Amino acid sequence: MAAPSSLSPWASILPGDLLRLIAWRVLEGDFLDYVRFRAVCTGWRSGTLCPRGRGVTDLRFHPRRWMMLTEGHGLYPGHGKLGGYVRFFNLYTGTFVRLKLPLFRNHCALDSVDGLLILQRDEDTTIHVLHPFTGDIAELPPLASLLNQLGGDLNGARESDRWFFIRNTICASVSCNAGITTVMLAFHNLSRVAFATSQDRHWTMTSWEVPCNIRPLSFCGKLYVVHNPTPTLDATSQVLQIDHPLQDEMGLGFREPSPPRLIATCPPDILRYPLYLVESDSEILVVGHSDSSFSHILVYKLADLMLGRFIPVTSIGDRALFVEQRSLSVSTKSLPTIMAETVVYTHPRRPEFAQFQLGTGIWSRPIDELGLDGFAPGPCSLIHHVLSCCFRNVWNKGLIYSTKEYKKPGWLVWKVKRKFRNGLTLTDFITEIDQCSPYIPAVGNAVMPPSSRSLLVPRKRRRSVVETSDAAMAAPSSPSPWASFLPGDLLRLIAWLILDGDFLDYVRFRAVYTSWRSGTICPGGRGITDLRFHPRGWMMLTEGHGYYPGHGKLGGYVRFFNLYSGTFVRVKLPLFRNHCVDGLLLLQRDDDTVIRVLHPFTGDIAELSPLSTLLTQLDDDRNEEPECEKWFFIRYNICASVSCNAGITSVMLASHYQSRVAFATSQDRHWTVTSWKVPRSVRPLSFRGKLYVVHNQTPAIDATSTVLQIDHPLQDQIGLGSREPSPPKLVATCPPDILRYPLYLVECDSEILVVGHSDSSFSHILVYKLADLMLGRFIPITSIGDRALFIEERSLSVSSKSLPTIMAETVVYIHPRTHDFAQFQLRTGIWSRPIDELGLDGFAPGPCSLIHHVLSCCIRNVWYITSYSQGSLQILFTLPGNSFIPRS
Repeated sequence: MAAPSSLSPWASILPGDLLRLIAWRVLEGDFLDYVRFRAVCTGWRSGTLCPRGRGVTDLRFHPRRWMMLTEGHGLYPGHGKLGGYVRFFNLYTGTFVRLKLPLFRNHCALDSVDGLLILQRDEDTTIHVLHPFTGDIAELPPLASLLNQLGGDLNGARESDRWFFIRNTICASVSCNAGITTVMLAFHNLSRVAFATSQDRHWTMTSWEVPCNIRPLSFCGKLYVVHNPTPTLDATSQVLQIDHPLQDEMGLGFREPSPPRLIATCPPDILRYPLYLVESDSEILVVGHSDSSFSHILVYKLADLMLGRFIPVTSIGDRALFVEQRSLSVSTKSLPTIMAETVVYTHPRRPEFAQFQLGTGIWSRPIDELGLDGFAPGPCSLIHHVLSCCFRNVWNKGLIYSTKEYKKPGWLVWKVKRKFRNGLTLTDFITEIDQCSPYIPAVGNAVMPPSSRSLLVPRKRRRSVVETSDAAMAAPSSPSPWASFLPGDLLRLIAWLILDGDFLDYVRFRAVYTSWRSGTICPGGRGITDLRFHPRGWMMLTEGHGYYPGHGKLGGYVRFFNLYSGTFVRVKLPLFRNHCVDGLLLLQRDDDTVIRVLHPFTGDIAELSPLSTLLTQLDDDRNEEPECEKWFFIRYNICASVSCNAGITSVMLASHYQSRVAFATSQDRHWTVTSWKVPRSVRPLSFRGKLYVVHNQTPAIDATSTVLQIDHPLQDQIGLGSREPSPPKLVATCPPDILRYPLYLVECDSEILVVGHSDSSFSHILVYKLADLMLGRFIPITSIGDRALFIEERSLSVSSKSLPTIMAETVVYIHPRTHDFAQFQLRTGIWSRPIDELGLDGFAPGPCSLIHHVLSCCIRNVWYITSYSQGSLQILFTLPGNSFIPRS
């Protein structure tokens, strides 16, 4: 956890016992709130227990109320389209988080207990108990050790049949004592319980049976079941409790759990069978009907029934009870589509979902018929996802419950080629309808507006770069009282929020007072290696008239403009005297073709190997070309991606005319070309250190398009160099009935958008989020706000608020049929020209507006030399008296 190193006064005065008391109270509310509490400052972190390493064995750190979310479309945890991420949501607060859990590559989920996940490893059926937020794991014996303990005729049955009875409608219970994790598995179809600990070598089946008629409930390490001795509705129902196994007297193992013991009875005049158990606010509730007509539902506390008090609960507050194979209690405060004071379950007389409101006694359907029928075009709300979480065999396969699929007979198999996942479960509840749950990214970025003009401090003299070093800040030496009153942790929080908005606003913020400068991190020296200080949103401006960066008439100055705020700055960069630029300030030195990564505002530089080391690594048919031709294929239409890790800068170069990717780090001595090829179709996009390309396997426009991702190279195990990046992996597919080829990628507000046409006439443009396509959700974006998308060799997203000549809600690109610039307005569907004919023709005396400069920035080979015009596409980069080839 990254926390401030110095304590503010109000944080340091808290006594240790009071600090720990507050921490435990926070932990009782939510585990992630406890994590955030410890991250406030160093003193709070050192004065409280770290949950890592205790996440499974210490019951206090179990992430109760958190449930793994089913994504729908069969996107089970570990599916390739999810990129290794799994989403969780809090049943009480409605919070969503997305975690990267590589363990699901070869594990499947069986159950969730107090937020812990019960996983089975594919290779050997070993059971793992995983804490999803700390990564702690407890390992238990393989589940295959139960295959010969089923008893009766099942021991001679086929292996697939035995696996069905073991894994169908399983219910797990987890308890911990002295660092030993104990798990009990209740098998509803077998009426048996199996148990094992983290010290055992095999699972053991109990010698006694469980007389259960309703699905068991796991609570505080124990199992609770409802039993009706006779199958009639007017019989007395019993609630039985199964305690966890205890250690034997010799301390060498654990004894078999005691048989189920009776803890409560419920006469038929109080509650009629069937009865259901559900945990709500750390109490067990018993749900049933008042009479045999099933017209009214009553709720009792199990603690009252154990004492013989038959007083129904009159209110459950903002809770909604979902009663099924797994019962859940959900808060409706943060989940607006769910109604408070309700019970949602499958009605005993009609095999369909029903919703009963406790306060009014009104019955209704929790989901409309279209949504529940599956393939019918009905909405899929959050309540649909919660219902699907109640069915374990639906939940763990990334499916959504559907009554239409209920009518289809057959086996439900995992859509992966794993030995122990095939043909193991039988269920009637699968679906393939669209799911529309909120998409929450792994890390959210708070966007702050530009800082006020009062933060600007005028400088008395010019410097070579924008001043970011501590010595260069001109700030008052004595802070005002309100400035010095700010605690250090609050000051740093404000600074990080400002940095999320704009890098230069962060520089101005630090320049206000000496205390603000000393209390925040200086970006000088960290401008490249720390991703937080990258000047996102800033673009070097093309000057026109052939005034490339470093031209003598510019006096060493280079101009930059902000794509979102419209701000212009002029920076003196003497480095351009003997450097040329390609990509986002990726510089090549003239003398030896050394590549440098430059932060234009801090002056920080990362140096990489000479680009000339690639001359002998081109495609086979180009190694015999003249050297000037080789340089053309290396540097023409290049796309760079930069990533940093542990102070090492890695760069990948993808050229549209080269089928391979080159990579190098700041520790390498030469560039290396990948052994695999990139299927080229559309210009690559660089995003967060990775490259994304669109590929169409066939040249026809009615073929399915795919989006591929290339991850950055990783350091080898002995730390002497970098390994080759993994080959491009498929992250999304787009059928031709959704978007027709060609497709374009553009980054907008920290998300990748996919732009294409609705049909082969190219008369209408649609925009989708790549994150939605990765999940199989084909829902076009209806608005992009004040943004305009410029799509060419480099794609840009520009805000129209501060750039008045640019129209909002538009896409500007070269039309595939007319081969000239066109502008499409997403809201109205109107086509127009972004620039008048005189301005676009170049040499004709037409106006040259800001949109012309933005278009020129989209074409890299034009951007670093001159401005774009249709009459000057063939460009050579030459300097007087310098015939060095790499700039040609």
